[in-house]
Amino acid sequence: MTPLDKYMSQISEVKTLSDPDKLKFIFLKRAKRRVKHDGTISVNNELYEVSPLLIGKRIEVRFDPETFEKVFYYHEGRLLGEADKVSFTDNAKVKRKENLSFQKILAEEGDNHV
Repeated sequence: MTPLDKYMSQISEVKTLSDPDKLKFIFLKRAKRRVKHDGTISVNNELYEVSPLLIGKRIEVRFDPETFEKVFYYHEGRLLGEADKVSFTDNAKVKRKENLSFQKILAEEGDNHV
């Protein structure tokens, strides 16, 4: 029996998809990540932002390991969205209420322990 004959004998078992775009998601690489306290994950040594509701939870990420163009994140088997790459230049320009002073924090902690 030739390979074609074998294939044709089982053609009724072949499943087809009505939407070929679903194949893109099926063949993405999958990995587990824990969401850090700042709502980020690391993929290929790059930081990506995900929903802050997932902080501290393990999620599944899916991506094309050749391009890393899009990183999708899933929780409990459900697609929640596409992770955004962290832009350090934009992050540096974010207005903050006040400057962070480690000396002030240490002084306040010292007052609380007395």
